[in-house]
Amino acid sequence: MSKLFESYGVSFRKGEVVFREGDKADYIYLIHRGKIRISISSGSSEEEIQLLGEPEFFGEMAIVNQAPRSANATAAEDCELIRMDKESFDRNVKDNHHFAVNVIRMLSERLRKADQVITSLNRQDRKQKLYAAILKNMHKNGKEDKSGQWLLIPYHEFYQQFLSQFAWSSSLFESAIQALLEDKSIYLKKNSDGLEYISISLL
Repeated sequence: MSKLFESYGVSFRKGEVVFREGDKADYIYLIHRGKIRISISSGSSEEEIQLLGEPEFFGEMAIVNQAPRSANATAAEDCELIRMDKESFDRNVKDNHHFAVNVIRMLSERLRKADQVITSLNRQDRKQKLYAAILKNMHKNGKEDKSGQWLLIPYHEFYQQFLSQFAWSSSLFESAIQALLEDKSIYLKKNSDGLEYISISLL
């Protein structure tokens, strides 16, 4: 990395902007020293989404499709960065085995983290979708129990209706139900005959 910095190194003081959202993407950056804050614009403020340190990289879309920057990059402290355009990057990947292996390793880790985020978002989306369907069904068909503390719908009946309406597997439904039970959005209760009900507290 030190030899690369000698050829492609640039320095930024704490608080300096490396690039802004919407800028032309013409360089990929590797962090040689320091930390970089990645943020997105949210109205008049910025929302931090990542804090990167050595030996991570950012701005990699410059070597993929050169689309405009999708986020802001700012030096969180004094930084030394290795800045390469697509031609320089491709040349180093071709000629420098150690560099190529490190880039592949970092890209693989970045993809792994992205997959984890996508999986988490999908789970959250499924949970919210199921909860909305339960509330809608409660509003239309829910019955109060004798105590007046709970609103109930039959579990099995709702399960069949939901799976006939949405292309979910039984395991996806059960996973989303479990997530709602864990955060106490809903409860499962049985009557004296052993029939199970999805329950929401009215208190």
